[in-house]
Amino acid sequence: YTDLSQKPEVYELIQQEVERVNRSLLDDEVLKGAQIRKFLILHKELDPDDEEITRTRKVRRGYIGQKYAALIEALYGDRDRVQVEAKVTYEDGRTGTVRADVRIRELAAPQAMR
Repeated sequence: YTDLSQKPEVYELIQQEVERVNRSLLDDEVLKGAQIRKFLILHKELDPDDEEITRTRKVRRGYIGQKYAALIEALYGDRDRVQVEAKVTYEDGRTGTVRADVRIRELAAPQAMR
């Protein structure tokens, strides 16, 4: 997952969809200010074994805020990438470390749909 998530082609696909949604929001007076300006793709899937989500797949927001604080800060700053290192717990109970260079993609202001 780590290698695939950081490939430029994956970022391009995600960016195209985010831009499409951003353009559609321009038509809504209430939502047009809710456009995505920056995004990143996490270096690993959220996992119950790592306490990031519950077994019923609900996001544990407080824990996510703490664990991924460096990524969140980078999204609001002027960085275009962040080096991350995360401990992971595998299904069989083993633990390991995942390292990645997570890129932050900044989007241009959307143009109205024609």
